[in-house]
Amino acid sequence: MDKLKEQECASISRRIALWCALPAALVFLGIIVSKLLDVLMEQQERQQQNLVTGLLYFGVLMPVILGTLYLSATFLGRRAGTLIYHRMRGLASAAFVGICFALSCLLSVAVVWIIYNVIVTVIFNSTVLDVALLFSAIVGLAVLLYGGVPAILLGVLFGILVRKKCSHY
Repeated sequence: MDKLKEQECASISRRIALWCALPAALVFLGIIVSKLLDVLMEQQERQQQNLVTGLLYFGVLMPVILGTLYLSATFLGRRAGTLIYHRMRGLASAAFVGICFALSCLLSVAVVWIIYNVIVTVIFNSTVLDVALLFSAIVGLAVLLYGGVPAILLGVLFGILVRKKCSHY
């Protein structure tokens, strides 16, 4: 019976994690679309090949980033729910686990973003994509710095919601 309760709490926590990851997904999508529009505007005066390369770059980047966010929120949210169910009795400790969960999701997306840009820069070896490497490093740091505060707030919300939902078990 305890295993069933644990699985139910993990399932609840996974659903809450996906809802908490939605604002971050929208922010990442906005960053990617704005950069894509910049590339489109710049490429109107340049060669068609660079335009195709830019569209391919951002067309693959969107599913990679959003997929990473979804997978990390699903996996880490489930693990955080299990941890909160077994170990955490108070709201403060559940909020701390939620903060760790949210920052871990944010860090995983930033790391995948930077790795993706390094791989693309090495494969294409293009001057347009050399700028993308610098852009990815800057955005990766910006995501960690400016996304940290919302991630902490969403992490606290996540921890409290999971604790409250799982407390009746």
